[in-house]
Amino acid sequence: MQASRPLSTLPVHRGSWYKQDMITDPPAHAPLPTRRQQIVATVLIAVACGLVYWTSLEAPFVFDDIHYIKHNVLLRDLSAPGQVVSFNPARALLLLSFAINWAISGLQTSGYHLTNVLIHMVNAFLVFRLLAELIGRAASRGPPLGRYHELAPLFGALLFAVHPLQTEAVTYIVGRSSSLATLFYLLALASFLHVHRRGRRIGWWAALLVLLYLLGLATKEIVATLPAALLLVELLLLERPGRRERLLKLHLPLWIVFWILVILRLTLLG
Repeated sequence: MQASRPLSTLPVHRGSWYKQDMITDPPAHAPLPTRRQQIVATVLIAVACGLVYWTSLEAPFVFDDIHYIKHNVLLRDLSAPGQVVSFNPARALLLLSFAINWAISGLQTSGYHLTNVLIHMVNAFLVFRLLAELIGRAASRGPPLGRYHELAPLFGALLFAVHPLQTEAVTYIVGRSSSLATLFYLLALASFLHVHRRGRRIGWWAALLVLLYLLGLATKEIVATLPAALLLVELLLLERPGRRERLLKLHLPLWIVFWILVILRLTLLG
């Protein structure tokens, strides 16, 4: 049987859709997309989102939009945030975002819809970055994934951007709860991988993860699963060196917050 070739001698395919210029000797962690690649991906994602969702900018308030925004007088004084969030404390950050929209454009729905589209664009770019990171790790640690594996992050991000399942979260103004919560979820995942990649000191990053977790929970409860998602990434995708420190300093604070919130919710709601 022919001996497998070391990764440092595998050919690098150049001249791809964004002039792939990854280094040939992979470091301990696979390289992220270059600035040029990220710019191209950002432009393509923005164009795709614009083409799909530009017609939604003039859509009127519908369904819960009327209850949450049009007839909600509590939104109309941004200088009193406590009053704004009293409408539904479980959606505090979502309501504050609506109050900012109200302060800028009042009942003009285009501002609300534009905000939704911009949040979705950022989410699609974060999906691109995360897919590039995860696929790059797989490529650097195992057998070659094929000549065009570097295209997978872009295709995945574009699919996320234009898939019909995203329609409600983007075109329905109150659907922002899902897209904004997803933003904090993806930022937390990206921050977690960044700590591992760069070998940064964990202290401030642990605080950032907890902050993103709380912001996401203040938008929609779907973010409650974040500690479990990060633990799966840790156990299935990351190397063992440094795991003990990450479990204690990155994972444990999130699980403590999770169980505190579970106990509070069960206590308050019975």
